[in-house]
Amino acid sequence: MRTPVFLLLFFLLIFRFPSFAQKIKDPAQLLRDLEHAKGVERSALYYQLVLVHLGNDKAKAMDYGRKALVEAQAAKSDSMKIEALSVLAMAHQHHGEDREGLKYAQQALDLAKAKGTKHQLLEAYGTNTIGMITLHQTDQALETALEGLRVAEAEKDTLMMVNFLEIIAASHKALHQWTEAEGIFRRELVLVEALGRPFEKGRLFANWGELYGAQFRFEKATPLFEKACESFRAMEYKAGESIALLNLGDCYYYLNQSDLAEKTYRRALDLNQEVQEPELEGLATIGLGRHAFERGDLEEAKRLFLIAEGIGKQYRIYNVLKEVYSELENLHTSGKNFVEARQYDQLFALYEDSMLTQDIQNRVAELEVKYEAQKKEAEIAEQRRTLFQQQAWLIGLVAGILALAALGFLFHNRYRLRQKARMDAA
Repeated sequence: MRTPVFLLLFFLLIFRFPSFAQKIKDPAQLLRDLEHAKGVERSALYYQLVLVHLGNDKAKAMDYGRKALVEAQAAKSDSMKIEALSVLAMAHQHHGEDREGLKYAQQALDLAKAKGTKHQLLEAYGTNTIGMITLHQTDQALETALEGLRVAEAEKDTLMMVNFLEIIAASHKALHQWTEAEGIFRRELVLVEALGRPFEKGRLFANWGELYGAQFRFEKATPLFEKACESFRAMEYKAGESIALLNLGDCYYYLNQSDLAEKTYRRALDLNQEVQEPELEGLATIGLGRHAFERGDLEEAKRLFLIAEGIGKQYRIYNVLKEVYSELENLHTSGKNFVEARQYDQLFALYEDSMLTQDIQNRVAELEVKYEAQKKEAEIAEQRRTLFQQQAWLIGLVAGILALAALGFLFHNRYRLRQKARMDAA
């Protein structure tokens, strides 16, 4: 059995759009407002323009984010600078520039710790943990999320507590700490039920199901993905529902419920017509290809696999390419086309190595960050030690001078007393 590939529900907007009710103005109106705006108003308008173009127009989202930061700096507003750094981090994260996004997120967190509101501090913690999760800096993500959770608990902010618990559970899952992750989900469920909001319910059920799926416990994952679909459907959140449907289809497939799997994959693809998520389209198409292969329609299976390969190549989605080459190798092996099967097996190994290399690079980057932090701490400690030695030397020098001065005074005083005694004797 191949390793299940579940598409995770992305955390990116959970700290910025907690209610999914924030109304964003028409971009044309925002640009008109900019013509008359001054000071911090300009930074706020650029901030909203980033949100308008987030996920749709990378160039504009980045450009407006940078302009928001420039305006905030010109206005000398720490509050708007924190907001600008956070939204610029989001723009980079949402458009695949994770390392650059994390850099801005860390700047926002540093400033928020010094001069931000509690809400800005919580959002900055959230943006940092998202960047760390994306870059597989799992240990750091877990540590930062725990810090954020403590702040949220002190503020009695239930929604932010739920968000940080999601990150903590994801970190435990990435570390294969299954029991710890499940315990966090159960703790989160109590808070989510109290909130009574469909998005948080859907997200919890989707990610909890993904935890069971990663352990091949599909009978437990299936009802959770079904609940996730219901929650997202209730709020008409099509991106979340389509991802949950894809994962649900995989569960049906592994439970040998092929007809249900096919119907679910098709429902996911139908919803994706509006969402336009290439990775989901590629993986769902692979799922349909597997179904065709199992019912003996090899030509249809090959056609679907080649469509998925095209999607993977067009958008450079290694995960899709790895999966489709595994399926094409199986297809050609079953047809005794061993030369083609061998070629696809080599391609599968190539993309599996590419994904592993990326994981290694991310881990190396994480270790480099830790090394630089430790190096900086050592340099600070050395500077403090040198300063202490200099201060001790200076104190010793001053004490020596004072001691010599005191000794000189005593000798001089004794000399004067002797002179006086001689004069009295005369």
